[in-house]
Amino acid sequence: MTTQVTDLNPAREGVAPRDVLVAVADHLTQTDPAAELDQLALIVCLGAETAALLGGEYDREARVLAAEAAELFPEIEAGQTRGEYALILRREAKNAGDGWGEDDNAPVIPRLPRPRTEPVPADRPSIPVQPSEGER
Repeated sequence: MTTQVTDLNPAREGVAPRDVLVAVADHLTQTDPAAELDQLALIVCLGAETAALLGGEYDREARVLAAEAAELFPEIEAGQTRGEYALILRREAKNAGDGWGEDDNAPVIPRLPRPRTEPVPADRPSIPVQPSEGER
């Protein structure tokens, strides 16, 4: 059974770009952290870690997630080691948060400046009394 992925209904549940950053940082820390980091190694690591987080396949869903995570990657400085870059990635992942800003939990409906008052029913004209049959 295949799952169709659309922009309106992404199939990835619980995996955010910051999770990819943390996975890449873990890999860089565990695999030769004292070596100089190069761009190609970072791109390969990004693809591999994204696929691993999504069950091992590098499909459309993984490409979208990898692109979102790559936007959070800071520039590589000349001579920067894999371990140093991993520390920067962890900081970026922490700052990325979950996408909710401070104002996102604010009430959507504005508050009224004064208490609401109930409408007062107006006096309705009464229905005239009909004459009884004897009075006609």
